[in-house]
Amino acid sequence: GVTQKPSQEVMTVSRSKNVTQLHNLLDQVHPIWRITVPFSKETISLLHQYDKIVVSGPQRSGTTYAAAELARLLNYVYVDEDGEKDLTNSKNESYICKNGCWPDFLRVREKVVVQSPRYTHVLHNLPTLINELTESNVTDM
Repeated sequence: GVTQKPSQEVMTVSRSKNVTQLHNLLDQVHPIWRITVPFSKETISLLHQYDKIVVSGPQRSGTTYAAAELARLLNYVYVDEDGEKDLTNSKNESYICKNGCWPDFLRVREKVVVQSPRYTHVLHNLPTLINELTESNVTDM
């Protein structure tokens, strides 16, 4: 994704915690924000059965927000496709996850939500990757 710093106006409004001002600004930059539906308790409950979750889709479609919110609600580690995260590999060694750590996020010990629009074109390969990791008992990163 494209990384942009929030405008000074957005930063000022978010720091002030003035809800009315924030809502007015959101109405200007994202008019349909008021009709978004939060994740249901049932959805969150169902997602808890998975250790690794990938949120993907067209860039600028809300994958960052969806992944961050899911990670928060599930109490999982959020992995941004452009960020770095210190995780743990299967040998209990520290592992610096870079650029969404595709497909290495499958090997980390932590429960993660990976935000990854960059890899939408290869999502269909995930079942094969998971099978290969399971069959080969890979423990190295």
